[in-house]
Amino acid sequence: VNLENDAGEAQVTTSELIRYEYHVVYSSSYLAPVLYFRACYSDGKPLGLKEIWEKVHDCYKERLFQGPWDTITQQEHHLLGQPFFVLHPCRTSELMTPIMDGATQEQRNVNYITSWLSMMGPVVGLDVPLSYATAVSQGIFDPKLKKGTFGAGK
Repeated sequence: VNLENDAGEAQVTTSELIRYEYHVVYSSSYLAPVLYFRACYSDGKPLGLKEIWEKVHDCYKERLFQGPWDTITQQEHHLLGQPFFVLHPCRTSELMTPIMDGATQEQRNVNYITSWLSMMGPVVGLDVPLSYATAVSQGIFDPKLKKGTFGAGK
């Protein structure tokens, strides 16, 4: 909201409200979670791929082009049969292996999904509060769980 102009008069401008919908779906092909999302304006008009890219914060755009984030694509949600955007999961294991290995070596409780979502979510406007990660990490550490697999760390 901009409340001042050059003449010192109050001027109100607002940005368009955008509603995001997020789904985390397991990919049996990649053995990894996939973040599906879509967005629409308050009038129900969906955002296109160009508009989605415009909403990605600049600090993430370079990473998306260089990996391990790979890229944002649009595809059919395999459970709903509707178009969604996805952060492609092909390099999820590469991203998560060092985190899970570090947790195993230090015998720390780390929730795989919370860790993954806290890295992937902000790229597309989904912030995971620290309080959520803290609460979820109170699970039991099990070093026998395989690194980089869905659900590791409970």
